[in-house]
Amino acid sequence: MLVNVSGLMQEPIGARRSYGFIGEEVVSALVNCEAELMRTDVGILVSATCVADQQLTCSLCLEPYRQKLSFSFDEEYFPIIDIATGRKMPDRDTSEDLQINEQHHLDVGDAVRQYLIMHEPQNPICKSDCLGLCPQCGVDRNTVSCKCPPIPARSEWAKLQELWADKSND
Repeated sequence: MLVNVSGLMQEPIGARRSYGFIGEEVVSALVNCEAELMRTDVGILVSATCVADQQLTCSLCLEPYRQKLSFSFDEEYFPIIDIATGRKMPDRDTSEDLQINEQHHLDVGDAVRQYLIMHEPQNPICKSDCLGLCPQCGVDRNTVSCKCPPIPARSEWAKLQELWADKSND
């Protein structure tokens, strides 16, 4: 997802270019992105909209599954070399991921990777009615009927259950 922006860096502020990235592999996901790059007074603003088809593992049954994620972002990239003079630019307080390198390339892939990770579900679930693994024998309850007895409620909640039952009877 590397883009040469030397031409865009020489154009006036507000100049734009559009790029499409199809089927790029980023963090075990196939990503399609539409990115618009705009020349700013100090760098290049990247506005991207992405759709990722990602391989995840269900947190309940531990089976792999695929899920589509959509996200968008706006990030400004700053050159480390002045395109007109070839001199090193003053250091900016930015991440190395958001720099335009000495060859005047910027890498949209690093930002896509970071936003993809941020948008991953914390506890991915393969389907809304996933039964998960049996906590006693470990079988996948989506494929096998488990004969294990139900686990009794934890004792620290017993008093609360009594109070709830008393309130329901009133």
